[in-house]
Amino acid sequence: MNLLAAAYFIYKGAVVWPAALVIVGGATLGGYGGARFAQRIGKEKARAAVIVIGLAVTAILFWQQASK
Repeated sequence: MNLLAAAYFIYKGAVVWPAALVIVGGATLGGYGGARFAQRIGKEKARAAVIVIGLAVTAILFWQQASK
C-alpha cells in the first residue's frame, strides 16, 4: 500500500486500528524473521522454499475454488 492510499483510508475513517496494528506487527516480525531464516538456509534453499510454498498455496486455492 502506498502512502497516498493509506492517507486516504485514514482520512475516510476506513481503518480498523486494532486489526491494522496486529497486521503491522505480524508483517514486521515476519519480514525480519523470514530474512534471518533465509540468510541461515542460503539463497538457493530460500528460493526453492518460496517456489514450493507459492505453488502449494496456488494449488490449495485452486482446489478450493474448483470444489465450490
